Amino acid sequence: MSSTKSDIAMFALKIIASKTFSAFSYDDIAREFHMTKAAVHYHFKSKEDLGIAICDAFRDMLLESQAQELEAARNGRHPWRWLESMFTALPYNAMCPIVSLQADFDNLPERMQQALTDLTKVELEHLRLLTQAY
Repeated sequence: MSSTKSDIAMFALKIIASKTFSAFSYDDIAREFHMTKAAVHYHFKSKEDLGIAICDAFRDMLLESQAQELEAARNGRHPWRWLESMFTALPYNAMCPIVSLQADFDNLPERMQQALTDLTKVELEHLRLLTQAY
């Protein structure tokens, strides 16, 4: 992912954590980055594509950290510590962006619902593996 594209996705995560996916627009992103909405569309053709990219990035992050987290669980780190670290990384008064997306599930486009469902399955499997390793 290009730097600007990644920056846009990270900013969208912050908005999702404070508003919800349905409550923000490309106008919010364009204002933040001092660009036109057309420039935002250059990076993500649709808001749905942006949401899918966010889900995919979270999924990839979980899968990339899995071996390290499993080793820590085998060495006695309680699986809840992983969850705690995920939530303490959030700014004060922010909702977990994935929880926010899940709360908005019925309003999401079908492809995004599928990406979020896949991400949720990976999260649950990750927690199951950590619990089993512990």
